[in-house]
Amino acid sequence: LYISGMDHEVSLKVTSINGSLVYSRTKQVPMNRVVEIDLSDLRNGLYIISLLGPSVQVHQKVMKR
Repeated sequence: LYISGMDHEVSLKVTSINGSLVYSRTKQVPMNRVVEIDLSDLRNGLYIISLLGPSVQVHQKVMKR
């Protein structure tokens, strides 16, 4: 995921479509502003990825197959 803004660190949360928190980490934002997320341990389904920092607030729906 591309992280806009100037944050050097963001809070990353993945919730299932029913609202259960399934993944939560603090991630360092690299120079290229791209953070990778490994969802291989999650079951197939719809999830919401939330990235939160002082200058960024993004919520993205993803479908894992």
